[in-house]
Amino acid sequence: MYSIDHPLTFPDSLEYLTLPKELPRNIEKGFFPPNLKVIHFNNYDFDDSFEIGIFPNTVEEIHFHSGYPFLLEEGTLPSNLIKLTIDMDPRLFELLPNSIQELNISSINRRGEWCNDFSAKELPKSLTKLTLGENQPIHELEHLPPNIKYLKLGNYFKGRIPNTLESIEFHSKISISTDYLFQ
Repeated sequence: MYSIDHPLTFPDSLEYLTLPKELPRNIEKGFFPPNLKVIHFNNYDFDDSFEIGIFPNTVEEIHFHSGYPFLLEEGTLPSNLIKLTIDMDPRLFELLPNSIQELNISSINRRGEWCNDFSAKELPKSLTKLTLGENQPIHELEHLPPNIKYLKLGNYFKGRIPNTLESIEFHSKISISTDYLFQ
């Protein structure tokens, strides 16, 4: 582990940043450089929430390590976010910006509990790619947004898969007829 006894600053030109697990707990506005596009968090030691507006609007991708311990708040995610990797959160779909196109949802929520299922009806219409963790349940697949072209399903799903998909991946063996799976 390392110690930082002065403020950590990054060059304004930085576009890609992977933060270590040992990141200092207090991340404040201005911590992230103004031209940042991609952030990977490998950290469990966050505060309970991020300050609204902490991420520059240039950020297009955020990848949170599974098991992050903070709450999402309205306005936390940048308005130009395109790709998000995150644990399932009960309010996730109402907090996503309209720009979101790719969503990767793990199977465990922020408290380390298995997540409840959700309906495909809840997904934003802007999505083109959806990847679910192995144990992340989803139902009413027939209501997937029509723009989704790639889908990776976990082991627990209900409903018929629309014929608008171009690519589909399953985590494990399918125990029902494929005639039933597709509309």
